[in-house]
Amino acid sequence: AELCNCSSAPLTITSTVDVNFSALPKAPIIVPHLQDSQNPPPSSTAEVNTSETTQAAKPIKVMYFNADNLLNKRPELEALISINTPDVLCVTETMPKRSITPVADSELQLDSYEIHFNTNAKRGVTIYTKASLKATPCLEDCTVPNYEEHCWVTMKLKGSDSLLIGCIYRSPNSGDENNEALLDILRTACFKENPSHILICGDFNLPGIDWDDAPSTTQGPDSLNSKFIDCIQDCFLWQHVTQATHQRGAQAANILDLIFTNEENMVSNLDIQAPVGKSH
Repeated sequence: AELCNCSSAPLTITSTVDVNFSALPKAPIIVPHLQDSQNPPPSSTAEVNTSETTQAAKPIKVMYFNADNLLNKRPELEALISINTPDVLCVTETMPKRSITPVADSELQLDSYEIHFNTNAKRGVTIYTKASLKATPCLEDCTVPNYEEHCWVTMKLKGSDSLLIGCIYRSPNSGDENNEALLDILRTACFKENPSHILICGDFNLPGIDWDDAPSTTQGPDSLNSKFIDCIQDCFLWQHVTQATHQRGAQAANILDLIFTNEENMVSNLDIQAPVGKSH
């Protein structure tokens, strides 16, 4: 399995990550975007086998990026799709900032993909899936107050196994109530849906967490960083991104885009590619 990521960034990183499931059906994984105020988000693709113990099935290939307005990057995105041919595409910040006119559904449609879009989200979080995967929206009744930037789909794998894919955006200006809602959404997804495989990706804007080895923060136990780490550990999730995904000007590079799975060895090949179009 292989995964590639495309995001906005002044530095461009290329690496590879394999997705393994150790004797379990394999599912797709996602990568971060390298974002800068003058460059666009990278995209990522992942191939996932559905069985390790029987004859190989066709892998699922996943691509993720932070668009910071998908509407002005369609030509670049369509070219990227034609090269990588992903089965699943996850996008954060789909909509333009401070858009005055409503965006028509047709402006977001991509040929050969079914679209799953949170219509309540301000910047927009979107998951595109090939029809053959028969993905269905889920967590639609997860009406956590004051949190809108999330989208979820589920699909059947082999036998009774299923894959839950979530795409989340957290604004850097998020308030306390919104932050608590994010933690509630993560717990709901992991425990209420109870899927065999979980893949959660997105732009979380939490630069204060050190993801090397065990996640840690220098902030106190009541801080969002500490609460977020506790939530991830309570949900038995593994975070796979260990290199910077965001840098602006002379500021230090940070890991803002994260990939979570419920298996430690689910990801083993990550590829971050060049940015898509221009942002800001």
